[in-house]
Amino acid sequence: MFNDCVATLNIGSADLTLSVAERSVNGAFFFRAIESVNYYPYYDGEFYDVKELELKIATLFNDLISRSDVSKISTVFVGVPGEFSKILTKNYKITYGKVRKIQEVDVRYLFDTAFQDDDTEYKLVNRSASYFVVDNYKTHEPIGKKASSLSARIFFGLVINHFVEVLTSILTKLGVLDVKFILQDYADVMYLFSTEERDDCKLLINVGYSSSTLSIACGDGLLHSKSFPLGGGMISAYLSDGLGCEFKVAEALKNKLNLGLKDRESATYIVAHPEFGEFAFSRNESNKIAKSVLDDIGENCDKAVSSCTLKVPSDIEVAFTGEGICSVRGAVEYMAARLGVFPTVKAPQVPHYDKPNFTSRLALIDTALNLAKNKLFFTKID
Repeated sequence: MFNDCVATLNIGSADLTLSVAERSVNGAFFFRAIESVNYYPYYDGEFYDVKELELKIATLFNDLISRSDVSKISTVFVGVPGEFSKILTKNYKITYGKVRKIQEVDVRYLFDTAFQDDDTEYKLVNRSASYFVVDNYKTHEPIGKKASSLSARIFFGLVINHFVEVLTSILTKLGVLDVKFILQDYADVMYLFSTEERDDCKLLINVGYSSSTLSIACGDGLLHSKSFPLGGGMISAYLSDGLGCEFKVAEALKNKLNLGLKDRESATYIVAHPEFGEFAFSRNESNKIAKSVLDDIGENCDKAVSSCTLKVPSDIEVAFTGEGICSVRGAVEYMAARLGVFPTVKAPQVPHYDKPNFTSRLALIDTALNLAKNKLFFTKID
């Protein structure tokens, strides 16, 4: 491995991506190597086929090493999909007998004593503070400040044991000595929204291929996160069933959709597929089917917000990302109208990767690079 590089494994809802990257002098990413492969993903917190997952990850490692100058990967940061994780938030305060300078050990003690959870099905892997308060002063960086008390709103990220065990076992067999886990929904919001933007609450809806996650961020932590097994792939599945066509044809049709067009009985979408031939589908019927899926996703988003036990500002900024619907013309606008929000799309600001479908890959790399340098505020806890 190279110095100052990180290796990340993105567990997507349609593919797996292994990357080795570093941050260049201007803050951008420099990729030493990157490989992706499709796989049978997961549903409702369970992998479809663990054996196939193991084979695909082994293929990624072999291909990446054979096609690059990376000879060994000893540490891997694994992105944890929302369906395998949960978050806890807590306000916690420590009062000292006198004014003292806050040190790293004080912050670590605050984190350690604040966490209390008896759920043996989950493992604590990440923690971060949305913000700290030193006496009555709110800050993101308490170390070095003088105060008689230290408090914080703390975010704890937990991962279901089965996910940790499966990925650790697979990667250990490939020679990885250290497996670290990062909640993907946390990485996404930290990457897409600046520190200044996160000082106000932000809501991110990441619609993937077979799974979606709604996350509410505040400061440097998550306030709420909820995943559900629905994504853009359901549009193709419903089109295939509703129109009686092959799934691959339905996938091609999905790429032709424009949900913003007005209804016209005679209008059609023409789809030419190299394997199955050319087809004409009713534009009205195709759009109606796609919108029914978006209605289902929107209903789950409403439920996800309602399940938040903390007060969510009525004017919270909402943004969409992910590969599920952002590439379908008119889909984000339709979803935003249904939810009563402005149709804002967030994507990485990186050349060649400036599309919403690359968000989770790059967010994971960005968070891993930050974690590699700062192990206090966002760290794996054994």
